[in-house]
Amino acid sequence: MSEIKQENKAIGFAFRGIKTEQFAIVENDFDNKNPVGGGLQVKFGVNVQECTVAQFSKFTFEQEGKPIMIIEVSCHFAIEPENFKSINNVELNQVVLPKEYAAHIVSITVGATRGVLHTKVEHTIFNQFLIPLVNVTEVVREDVIIKY
Repeated sequence: MSEIKQENKAIGFAFRGIKTEQFAIVENDFDNKNPVGGGLQVKFGVNVQECTVAQFSKFTFEQEGKPIMIIEVSCHFAIEPENFKSINNVELNQVVLPKEYAAHIVSITVGATRGVLHTKVEHTIFNQFLIPLVNVTEVVREDVIIKY
């Protein structure tokens, strides 16, 4: 069990799994002569009954505004039930993840996504594309509210 401290309050959690949500290569649109860009999208999910949260990281590689490769991976985390109660607002049907915790699990998921991408493209021309380093403090600037 790991912990993230938020204003003198720790959130105990454990890593529960990784899932490849989607992976696609659009080879017809790939031109090795043109530059490739990309972007990261993050989202969160919650299972209140199981006291778990999920973080989804999706990276799209693009050329000339068209996707050439898409990968989305989710990581799932169990939160200590007592800690979960402190972030779960039953009246508003929402869980509020402190930004430090949210940034930490984004970092874990982006790292896992890099590993999944490597295994998917290891012996292909697409192995040249790497998910860049991400400053998670720029991705998660405030507490994350997950409605349920």
